[in-house]
Amino acid sequence: VPLLALAYHPKTIDFMKQFSLEEYAIDDSNLEYAELVSRFNKLRLHVDEIGENSFNRSRYFSEVISSDLKTVLNA
Repeated sequence: VPLLALAYHPKTIDFMKQFSLEEYAIDDSNLEYAELVSRFNKLRLHVDEIGENSFNRSRYFSEVISSDLKTVLNA
């Protein structure tokens, strides 16, 4: 699900970077209405592309975790 993240901690931006979505993470100390509306509108315009990319990244991470787990269990 495409989202805007309010970055209350650096880990929020790191999480969004994993999905190449750091431009949709807004530092809560710099949160302004106009910026929030601007990023929301950009998100809305690209929601299908962002959703597909996020789904593909999630699938990739799932495969890596599954492979690593199988490696550990078979060791």
